Amino acid sequence: MPALTDGDPGLHLQHPQVLVARAAQRHHQRRISHIDLRASARIARALRPRSFALRHVPLTLPQPPVRAAPVGYMCGVTIRAVVFDLDDTLFPEATYVASGFRAVGEALAREHRIEGFGERAAAVAAAGARGDVFDEALRRSGVAEDDLRGLVPWCVRRYREHLPDIALFPEAHEALENLRGKVKIGVLTDGWLVAQQGKVAALGLAARVDAVVYSDSFGREHWKPSEVPYRAVAEALGVAHDACVYVADNPAKDFITARALGWRTIQVARPGQTHPAVAPSEAHSAEVSALDLRAAMAVLAGWMG
Repeated sequence: MPALTDGDPGLHLQHPQVLVARAAQRHHQRRISHIDLRASARIARALRPRSFALRHVPLTLPQPPVRAAPVGYMCGVTIRAVVFDLDDTLFPEATYVASGFRAVGEALAREHRIEGFGERAAAVAAAGARGDVFDEALRRSGVAEDDLRGLVPWCVRRYREHLPDIALFPEAHEALENLRGKVKIGVLTDGWLVAQQGKVAALGLAARVDAVVYSDSFGREHWKPSEVPYRAVAEALGVAHDACVYVADNPAKDFITARALGWRTIQVARPGQTHPAVAPSEAHSAEVSALDLRAAMAVLAGWMG
């Protein structure tokens, strides 16, 4: 209960409201445990000046704290933009990896007479390797250690620059088509710029959305969860942050900044996706999790009314 002070404007110290509130406050603080609330009211009536015709002064008891709504939950705000992540949200990332391995393998066979690289790289990756897939696949292809230093960067460049053989998830076609004309549609994607541009081109997304923002265009330091690309896509779409929804798959980086900015968030958590579906903390989690884009769009339809 907030303390009353002599400086409270408009209240005289002998006003009955002051006397009653102070009696209740003393009871709340357990300084006079032998006086209950009924006794406090009797004391106030006994001390009440005759010139006042006040019949009853309600006593306000302390109320339990109100739990705030989760960050990102914006009641009554009209959704004006839906922004999608790219990899494992609109298309399966594993198909890009397979396409890249094939492209590098074909280039190695054509320019360096090294055969079978694509299959070996796929096997190395399937065994759990991440950072040294090209190194190990080249070793298994018979490349000497001395030659790896120059050949690995060459493979990485070919991998990132290839035009991938990829396709949207079937439900991604449905989602983009159903949202057309109802809200602004954006794409916000992480990763090396040339690689992400190749994916967007291969999927034909530029013609189907209102804005595409590549976090790498602002520098590696502004990949997600930097707020820079989130602000950029909201500005490009011409909408306020609290009118945006972000649909993505990776709770490690996708949702924490979106929530902090006031966006609503939906996680697409498909079985077998590339990144772990479990959020590292509550702040990293999305407001809602769905098994695929079709389920995510059902949630979105409920929000949009």
